[in-house]
Amino acid sequence: MSDAVIKATVDFYKQLYDKSVPMFVHDYDEDPRRIFRGSLTKTYAELGISTAYYSRVKRLLESQDCIEVVKRGHRTDPETVVILNHPPSPFAEEVLRKKPKEALTSGQPVAILLARIEKLERAEQARAEQEGGIDLVSALRNHESRLLKLEATESKVENGTEPTERPSNTEVQTSQ
Repeated sequence: MSDAVIKATVDFYKQLYDKSVPMFVHDYDEDPRRIFRGSLTKTYAELGISTAYYSRVKRLLESQDCIEVVKRGHRTDPETVVILNHPPSPFAEEVLRKKPKEALTSGQPVAILLARIEKLERAEQARAEQEGGIDLVSALRNHESRLLKLEATESKVENGTEPTERPSNTEVQTSQ
């Protein structure tokens, strides 16, 4: 998160706090809560901060439990916001910089990953053809198919469905 967004977040919170009034919301409240009634967008605009940050700033304040919008407003009816906690102090700005619930993986669809694998295979085959070396992809496929055939034969021998004679090395190598 940029320094501009962090500064806008702190400034917006201060503006809301300054415009809020202490009120007892419930009969059981021991201390009054700070309540802001008005237009959030107008209050934000008064600060002269870019409106491009508004949604991020508001979500950040809500996600850090600094404010809670209890009633959304409209043209003739003001919003009601409970001021809960100050944003983290300047020495703890790393908290504001972290993205909430950041994913561990990029979540790329299988089709994209498959396309990338196929592209890598083609590049490897082209490299092998140019250098006159081993086509690694084809060699691995060949090796895998031979192992599968050998495992299938071994399984049949263990189950007693095939004669116990195993294919010789020359038979396995020629079945490429």
